[in-house]
Amino acid sequence: MIEIEKYPCVDNNESKAREEYWRTHFNANLNSIRCNQGLSHKEQCKKYRTDNIEHIKAYNQNNADRRKAYQKQYRERKSENRKLI
Repeated sequence: MIEIEKYPCVDNNESKAREEYWRTHFNANLNSIRCNQGLSHKEQCKKYRTDNIEHIKAYNQNNADRRKAYQKQYRERKSENRKLI
């Protein structure tokens, strides 16, 4: 992150508004989420899941075998760590 300016802010909302100003000014494409949209991280995740439910279902179906193999590997690794403790 690069500091662009020193800006005196009264509260967090003002700092996010200024950040949003610079994001739009430079037409930043890496930050796709607006700075001051008023949603917490948990709410953003919930909104993403509801908006993209079909994509998520398709991904899960297409990668079911891969996910099962990873979960099996994860459980084995965790059980080995528990034995060491």
